[in-house]
Amino acid sequence: MQFATRLLLVAGLAVTGFGVPVTNLRGDTPDRKEPGAEELVNRLNSSSYQEREAAAKALRALGAKAVTALDAGLKGTSLEGVHRCKRVLAEIRKDDLDRFLKAFAADKDRKAKFDHPVWLRWAKVVGDDRYSRELLTEVLTVSGAAETLDQLEADPKAAAALYPAELARIRAIITPRITGQGGRLMRSFISCYSIGEAAFGVYLGSYSGATSINSEVAANGLPVDPEMEVFGSICHLHYHKRGPWSAEAADKGEYQAGNLTLDGPKNRLLVATLVNLKNPRAIEQGLRWDGGLRSAKGDMSFCLPFIRMICREKSLPIHVRAANWPYLAEAGETDFLPDMVAGQTDKTRVQQFWRSDEGMREYLVLVSDVSIACQLIMHKQALKDFGFIEKLNETGQRVDRSCFAFGFPDDATRKAAHEKAIAFLAKAPAPTAKK
Repeated sequence: MQFATRLLLVAGLAVTGFGVPVTNLRGDTPDRKEPGAEELVNRLNSSSYQEREAAAKALRALGAKAVTALDAGLKGTSLEGVHRCKRVLAEIRKDDLDRFLKAFAADKDRKAKFDHPVWLRWAKVVGDDRYSRELLTEVLTVSGAAETLDQLEADPKAAAALYPAELARIRAIITPRITGQGGRLMRSFISCYSIGEAAFGVYLGSYSGATSINSEVAANGLPVDPEMEVFGSICHLHYHKRGPWSAEAADKGEYQAGNLTLDGPKNRLLVATLVNLKNPRAIEQGLRWDGGLRSAKGDMSFCLPFIRMICREKSLPIHVRAANWPYLAEAGETDFLPDMVAGQTDKTRVQQFWRSDEGMREYLVLVSDVSIACQLIMHKQALKDFGFIEKLNETGQRVDRSCFAFGFPDDATRKAAHEKAIAFLAKAPAPTAKK
């Protein structure tokens, strides 16, 4: 019997080997090929709710591999299918964003590579170094910022609506910070944005389609200008090392020392946004105010192309273009000398200030003042020798990049300085461009 049994087993194995699948002998079914993304998208139109849900779950699990098929499904005729394609695409995008945020937060060395579109655009605009990554870290701590940036990458045309809406939303978040006990105004709006909130607001303006926002006047008579508030925060407070560098610190009314190593990324961010917005007020803020592009020490490589563009933009007001001339004069950009000379008699006001060391005496800065001062700088002359006020020009550093040094307290002082300078310029040889 044992021998016969072995013969039967051998015979069975032989038959199995020649024709009958082993799985059939065990009662199993043949392996089935998993459906592809296109088939799963088709199943989103199934009459079976369970099948539709299963297909959506499987597509989400496929992630990026399913995006092409889902995009094609958006062009279908079934409203149910189109709706589900949109929902799955949103879920995949959220999953990708969550993975990126976790990986970015875990990268303590600030050296990891990421392929998420939010990071890729930020790196292109603001830079890929430790300090640009630290600035993005601040931005990503802002409530809703990551989701908004992800939405813009999926739909760049949304910038036109999202820019003003997000600035208003962030402003509403920081509004309670300006008041003290009893609702008394204790701080300005500019001093209450965190660096992340300010950088987020400015960065939104760098998207094509974002346009400048007209300021309004609130019922209490105070201006409502979130666009200029974020510019003021990222420039002025950062420069003075008094900016609140976290939302928590801002909520507590605390101030923390600014990180000046963020100057480079901050300046690249400003350039990208100002080029897109072309807002004269913002350009003045970015170029004339403390902490704007003028706080950069030594390296003008990223802002000079922007300066040239502004000075060639004849639609911009003359006082805005004149505010850029000190940069060009310092850089020896003689191509712009004719424009400076043309403003030699222009009495348009560029700015005004009051000197506390002279009993708050008022000084006015006119286009003509900037024109003549910049010509002298191109000729490597000391401005004080011609009657201009002494300021940062005597520190041995680069030219004072603010037009404040070019102002006068009265017409008589201005006239004397101008006449002496013009007499020199009339006889001086043409300045040579820096190589």
